[in-house]
Amino acid sequence: MVLSTSSLNAGSNQAVAGVENRRLVIRLLCDQGPMSRSALAGRTGLRSSTLTYITRDLLALGLIRASGKDDRGGVGKKRQLLEIDPAFGSFVGVGLEGRGMSLCLLDAAGQVLDRGDVDVGCDLASVPQVLAERIRGMAARPGCPPLRGV
Repeated sequence: MVLSTSSLNAGSNQAVAGVENRRLVIRLLCDQGPMSRSALAGRTGLRSSTLTYITRDLLALGLIRASGKDDRGGVGKKRQLLEIDPAFGSFVGVGLEGRGMSLCLLDAAGQVLDRGDVDVGCDLASVPQVLAERIRGMAARPGCPPLRGV
């Protein structure tokens, strides 16, 4: 069996497109807040069948959740709204500034849960240890979703 270069690339192109489509849906929900599948289709240009597949996967992962119905007037079935689930996880952003660091703990929906500054001084060798301790402390706060990334 001989595979052409185009048939090999087709699978990788589909995989890349799938990742980019998921990223697009997640970004829209982060930036715009709750949206229905039909609103997502209108904003992304993706087919409704593609969006159903993507949202089903994101719901199963716990990254998004149903957040009520679209109550704008109209006839017919109310559309289910979807949003990023803040309980999915938390993330820490780190900024290095001169002799210090700034840390910011966010939930999956982008809400700030905690922030702090650390003065490192001239002891750059201590940065990894100090950073790890601060991140562990932030992630251990009561009610903090599981840490998913730094």
